[in-house]
Amino acid sequence: MKKLFLAIACFSLIALPAIGGTQDGQTAATPQVQNESAQAKTAEKMPSFPGGEGALMKFIKKNLKYPTYAAENGIQGRVSLEFIVKKNGSIKKIKAVKSPHPTLSKEAIRVVKAMPKWEPGTVDGEPVDVKFVLPVTFRLQ
Repeated sequence: MKKLFLAIACFSLIALPAIGGTQDGQTAATPQVQNESAQAKTAEKMPSFPGGEGALMKFIKKNLKYPTYAAENGIQGRVSLEFIVKKNGSIKKIKAVKSPHPTLSKEAIRVVKAMPKWEPGTVDGEPVDVKFVLPVTFRLQ
């Protein structure tokens, strides 16, 4: 039987513009945030998972389960999740923007929904909402 292997594609989070986005799927050069007046600004301090990137990777590895249907049918690939880290640290508006199969998307979304509150991003010392893309790779070996 094949061993199941889960990998996080990019251990660092990729910040995208909170308003608009880019064409052709490329990431923006500078992370941007959304404030209450819906004006885009560059974040001075990006949000962070409690304990940093290492803790984020550990959390995902511990909580992510390869969906049985996907494993039995040889479905694998990268799910790109987009979500907003709100100014209170909660995660909202989680959606899969790219995925090889809905079962993989559903599992990746479940794990992100289970995350604890993050440290919010800031602009001028004030907390702001920040949009992130988190790629998660599901691989059968």
